[in-house]
Amino acid sequence: MKRSRREVQLRQQALLHYLSENPDATPAELAEIFSVSPVTLHRDLRLLEEHHLVETYYGGVRLLSAETASEDLLICQEAIARYAASFVEDDDLIFLNTSSTALMMLPYVEAKNVTVITNNGNAIKHNYRSNLSIILTGGELRHPKESMVGDYAVRTLMGISARKCFLGCSGLSLERGMTTINFNEVSLNELMVERTVGDTFILCDHTKIQRDENYTSCSLEKIDHIITDSRLDPAVASLYRRQGLDLHTAPIERKTAAQ
Repeated sequence: MKRSRREVQLRQQALLHYLSENPDATPAELAEIFSVSPVTLHRDLRLLEEHHLVETYYGGVRLLSAETASEDLLICQEAIARYAASFVEDDDLIFLNTSSTALMMLPYVEAKNVTVITNNGNAIKHNYRSNLSIILTGGELRHPKESMVGDYAVRTLMGISARKCFLGCSGLSLERGMTTINFNEVSLNELMVERTVGDTFILCDHTKIQRDENYTSCSLEKIDHIITDSRLDPAVASLYRRQGLDLHTAPIERKTAAQ
């Protein structure tokens, strides 16, 4: 099996190299050159697309530069943030964690008299409307993410009950739920879920679904809504919905090859 995995990796690297020299290659051409079935090629391209290395479009595929890939992911995250903001209602008190996607919600919240409690230090320099009040938990500031963690932040959250919470994550899977790479943030994510009297929303772009990271912050049983983007594989979305999870796919505008 290890040999097979290595062969797949080598083929995908060769695909990327070929696309760098042949930007107008079609899927049919690629399948023929690399002697694979259309199904196998589709699987390879799907994986490369999930890692923002290529973009497929009707009748073709193109290589993404690092700058384009970063911009593409940002578009997905902004779509999720905009969609999530529509769930905030007048007079809500909500939790946001250290997720950059969750923080992107702030300029899109149109509800009145909303209070945001967050351990994300970047909220200080983020744009938001006058209808929002931002309260920081305080705590030890950790770089480079500017997250506030530790006992002080924990004690702050223990004295607050929120109507909703919006949590970004490093990974989300059916087996382990919401996961993160930062151990110091686990207890704060857990507290935000526990101290929420209404719905819990997990914000997760398509590259993070069915991906596990080091530490579990929240089990699936405690999640009311998952908001991802419309680039998630419909088959994967179906798996989550069959588990009874309310999974939302935020619409995004897909660029054409000409763009």
